[in-house]
Amino acid sequence: MIFDYSGLRHLNDNRGSERTDARLLALDKSDVLREAWIIELGLNETGNETLSDKSELLDIPSAATYRE
Repeated sequence: MIFDYSGLRHLNDNRGSERTDARLLALDKSDVLREAWIIELGLNETGNETLSDKSELLDIPSAATYRE
């Protein structure tokens, strides 16, 4: 339901590529988003640090995130 009703961009092209909001990728703990964080945080440079498959990829939204 989040994918359908959030209003966040979620597109699949005819080549199987997905263009979507990072918040939606975080819901599925996407490998693409995980790799982006590894690069952004420089974890691939150290060789011994990484993000596990169970790591959360975004913080939990605060109450200020929601509208009434």
